[in-house]
Amino acid sequence: MTDPRLQAYLKIMKERPHPFYAAQAYRFAAQAGDTAAMEEAIKAGALSWRPEPVVRMRTEEDMLDRIITGDAREIAKEVPDGSIDLIMTDPVYQNIDDYAWLAETALRVLAPKGAALVWCSKPKLARSQIAMENAGLEYVYTLDYTVTAKTYRMRWYNLFCWSTPCLWMQRDGSASRPRRWIPDVYNDSIMLDGESVELRKAVGDTFVSTGGPSGGYIWNKNLGVLKAWIDAFSAPGATIWDPFTGSGSVPVVCRLLGRHFYASEIKSDVAAAAQQRLDNTPLPMKDLLSVVEQGAFSL
Repeated sequence: MTDPRLQAYLKIMKERPHPFYAAQAYRFAAQAGDTAAMEEAIKAGALSWRPEPVVRMRTEEDMLDRIITGDAREIAKEVPDGSIDLIMTDPVYQNIDDYAWLAETALRVLAPKGAALVWCSKPKLARSQIAMENAGLEYVYTLDYTVTAKTYRMRWYNLFCWSTPCLWMQRDGSASRPRRWIPDVYNDSIMLDGESVELRKAVGDTFVSTGGPSGGYIWNKNLGVLKAWIDAFSAPGATIWDPFTGSGSVPVVCRLLGRHFYASEIKSDVAAAAQQRLDNTPLPMKDLLSVVEQGAFSL
């Protein structure tokens, strides 16, 4: 019996002339010993087609726990399937296509029951959520980050914006949830660059900060909210993915909390500064063990 795949490729080879289809027809013709079909495929260019070599530019060791410079869409191809426990990232809010791409990639890289916490703007909240849902992720809830120390002027609305929403998404039916309750009240101070960053408070689904952004970017979130939510949604030793890392706050918090991470930044100067910031962040093992065992946050 003639292999139906041979007949299918012979047909498509004629309808859509391309060396790839001819090469596939030649392969199945050779397996069937059909010399006439082999000659037909050769005339259609079967021997001129060569597959593009698949080159893995980086190993997992090259990428894990360091900030990679480059386009997130390309770098993400190197992130292993099912390897991510939590996505924590802050895209450029007006780039709705990035939210769709992020959701599509999340379906591949997220581990079962993995969650995605993705910042967005209030004006584009609905569009961002719909883009991610249409790409295959399931919406769970919207968390909120409020900064009382600084507001953002939304001139086109004549409005001062105090808070930023964070979409909590999951793989369809994966039932992602925090490993423990997000605290009703959370007070903390962190030593950063030799200075103590003072009081933060989280009340349930809303994190209120009395300090401004840390890390240099005006839209960057301070370490307190990242520390609270990364710890709530992942266990020590988990792997976090931040494809839009900016000044590197997510990697810094991952190092402080004993999480692994994949992170990338497209601007080379920003990525270099973020890596230097990360390199200057020590991993306090004794304090880390205290955090893990006691649930205390006194880094």
